[in-house]
Amino acid sequence: MISGMSTWVSLFHKISESLWDTWTLTYDHTLMQRGWKEHRQHTFARFCCTRCGHSWASAHVLILFHMKLKKRRGTVKMRAFKQSCKFCTAEPEEPVFEELVNIEIVLNNLIVSIRQQCYGEDVEDHLQAVIVDDHVQGPHKSWLCEACQLGVCYWRESGRKPHTNVPEASLPSTKTPTLHSEALPSAPDGDLWSCCRLCLFLIAVFVIVLYIFFHHS
Repeated sequence: MISGMSTWVSLFHKISESLWDTWTLTYDHTLMQRGWKEHRQHTFARFCCTRCGHSWASAHVLILFHMKLKKRRGTVKMRAFKQSCKFCTAEPEEPVFEELVNIEIVLNNLIVSIRQQCYGEDVEDHLQAVIVDDHVQGPHKSWLCEACQLGVCYWRESGRKPHTNVPEASLPSTKTPTLHSEALPSAPDGDLWSCCRLCLFLIAVFVIVLYIFFHHS
């Protein structure tokens, strides 16, 4: 169990009072089962290696929630995935969530997901972004991420379609445009005949000029 789990439970109890039924939050370090409603959240946390003492921060810590509502009692199971130290071969370390504001943001986003998935409410999908306190550099190290190694981390390059709130119809098309050739408008018959008459007249004048020129030479 992650440290400070009691803070998560007490805050969830307070925030979930806005729901119709009674909900409880528990921690499950083996959470992977299917069949329940699911909510995922990447957030910011810190880690410290218990072997070499190296500490680091990550903005890509995955928290997995499974939700189920039965007979007006709701249950949420939670799992925060670990990360390994890059300097030694110690066991993966549990994340430490020190920022209370980020815990509140994660739980508020969870409540939005519960209202959508468990109650069918038509609420707007405006999820809050977590706050990153430290200057986190570099890409997400998937080989050190427990969630990536288990194949459940969305940050893993697995070809998933990125989530977007923009309607698909308004996104730029990736299809090759089809070119349609259109015939040029033809000139009206009257205009064509006028051009022909003009050409014939000019040819006749040219012939007369040549005749006069050679006749008087």
